[in-house]
Amino acid sequence: MNGASAVVKKFQVAQAATQLSFNLASAQEIATENTVAKAQALYDQSIQTLHNAEAALNTANNTLKVAQSAFDAANANLASAKAALVVAQAAFANATAALKAANAA
Repeated sequence: MNGASAVVKKFQVAQAATQLSFNLASAQEIATENTVAKAQALYDQSIQTLHNAEAALNTANNTLKVAQSAFDAANANLASAKAALVVAQAAFANATAALKAANAA
């Protein structure tokens, strides 16, 4: 092989190595872009999950407020019922006393 052929061959080998390096870099760039796209999709999904969790928490808080209101109303009804029971027991005691007095007369 003469000197010029050797130089050309050397440049061809260097060009092939450069092309392989470029191809590898291109493949790595594509893989990186795919990884970034997947990471972005996971991030977007996480944000959506966060919004869903916040909505569920708000619903739970609203349900708790409704339940607390119902509990407070039930306690108020219970207090009214206890007061009515005291009045009824007094009326019953008066009626019993009146009945005993009527029977005694």
